[in-house]
Amino acid sequence: MTTEEERRERFEETDRTLTELNRKFAELKADTASTAQRQREQIDRGRKMLDEAREDTKRTRRLWARLAAKHGWPDYEDVNGDSA
Repeated sequence: MTTEEERRERFEETDRTLTELNRKFAELKADTASTAQRQREQIDRGRKMLDEAREDTKRTRRLWARLAAKHGWPDYEDVNGDSA
């Protein structure tokens, strides 16, 4: 093989390798973006669930306070051990 042929062969091999690496990098980049999006969605769902739970707790406390006043029950915190 001549020096020119060897150079061309090495160039083509390097080109194929770089093309494959670029393809793999693009796949990893897409996977990372997809994973990040799923994580953001999970965080948003978790925040929504937490907000709903807080609202449920507020409603429960208000209902308990009305029933406690009407029936002479102890405070919600005394029964449930909460101080929040």
